[in-house]
Amino acid sequence: MVKLRTIFIAVIIFIIIVFAVIINFTNIFKNTSVNNSDFTMVKPIIINNSLDITSEKESEVKLISYIPLAQSEILLGILSYDLNFDDSEEQIHIIRKQNDPTGHLILLIAMYNRKTKSWFRLAECETLVTQLKTLNLRFQSITNDPIMSLICEGLNEKNESTLTIYRIVPQNDTLTNNSLILAFSDYGDSVQLDNTNDSLSYVISVSRLIPENPDSIIEEIWKWDNIHNRYVKNKETIINKDKIINSKIEKLLSSSINEITQFINGIWYKTSEIKPLYIDFQFKENKIVFSLVDYSEIYSIDSITQTSRGLYISCINQSITSLKRYITIEIKSESSIELRIFQNLGVKGESAIDWNGVYTKYYSAVKTQSVFEQPSKEIVSSFNGTYLNDSGIQLILNSPEYQLTQATSISEHGYFYILIYNNKYILDCVPTLGAQRKAYIINKRIQNKLDSKHTSIELIPIKITLSGPVETGENVIELVKQ
Repeated sequence: MVKLRTIFIAVIIFIIIVFAVIINFTNIFKNTSVNNSDFTMVKPIIINNSLDITSEKESEVKLISYIPLAQSEILLGILSYDLNFDDSEEQIHIIRKQNDPTGHLILLIAMYNRKTKSWFRLAECETLVTQLKTLNLRFQSITNDPIMSLICEGLNEKNESTLTIYRIVPQNDTLTNNSLILAFSDYGDSVQLDNTNDSLSYVISVSRLIPENPDSIIEEIWKWDNIHNRYVKNKETIINKDKIINSKIEKLLSSSINEITQFINGIWYKTSEIKPLYIDFQFKENKIVFSLVDYSEIYSIDSITQTSRGLYISCINQSITSLKRYITIEIKSESSIELRIFQNLGVKGESAIDWNGVYTKYYSAVKTQSVFEQPSKEIVSSFNGTYLNDSGIQLILNSPEYQLTQATSISEHGYFYILIYNNKYILDCVPTLGAQRKAYIINKRIQNKLDSKHTSIELIPIKITLSGPVETGENVIELVKQ
């Protein structure tokens, strides 16, 4: 009897252990599932076709908002970005409030709490921008410390320039570890954030007309104040308007946007560089061409807004549609304009070239417009694939990215453009790190062999100049598609 009782107890204990193991494994898989789904982020993208229409059409994945919005909050766009460089992306919601008479665009910052495994509102950052397509966001270190700033620029309802700066300040005693603190917010006919040689921090200059005295202009200089942790007004000067804007330019600025675009249309160059920079405004063709001596980039114009000093333009790269530039043009004289150009937030492949500065009208008869054309997406996609040769060179084209591996196993990665010049295709390769930019005339050949098609390409090294491509004389590269 005792023996049967012992066997019975042993069986009961075994059953209990089996159930415990099953429940434990169930919880493990359940928790793993929650962790994977709770912290899934996708690449930065703008939704609802409001900010980056081309990016929206290109992407099959929509970024989802993880925080609820109030009924009065109209969602205009959303993107993800790592604000505090902790390998965890925050979400920036661009909204407008229905009950807000100013119509200002507001940025709602959402952060993920690893401990509670939930999203929460970190901050609500109001901008002075009212025109959505002019909104430019970027992160930059602009003060004499390592703290980053969120810089918000754009136009208001009066087409005035606006600038709002929030500092991302560490807060070690809070769950968020960071706070966004307002450091500057103002508007004017001209608002510029510049890095002068005599200052460790960026300086802000604001220029505006005096309503009571239309012949005068107030010029303000704002400098960074470490004690108050914000920008403070350092200098204010009242000057005669004709010292900045002569009567001829004033008449032009008071005319229609068509007359201003006619004045700016054409090629302008920046002389302060060792290698001159050229910008070709082609308003009839709705594009802008950025050129150095040896290459060009084509941007489609997304929007043009007239300002009191010139134009504000947003444009999209025709080959890499996630790249967007915002251009502020101020007309200085009959033959000079000042440009400030910024790239949109959180994109790879940003240009390392400083396009900002004063440009002079290019009167040479060598080139009146860009000689390069942009092919269709179908043509660009037809070049996609992996190409090899017997020398160990491998080229992978997967629009808009490429990877080039030499025989020495040195791999190069970046973006590529396909351009057309005189019915010839140009392959323009832009590396993301280190390597020198390369361009080739690319000839494709398709041969029928044993009931199958074999595709090969021939790459002829060139330099892309203002007057067209010029062969460098380097060895031609032949590759076969795999």
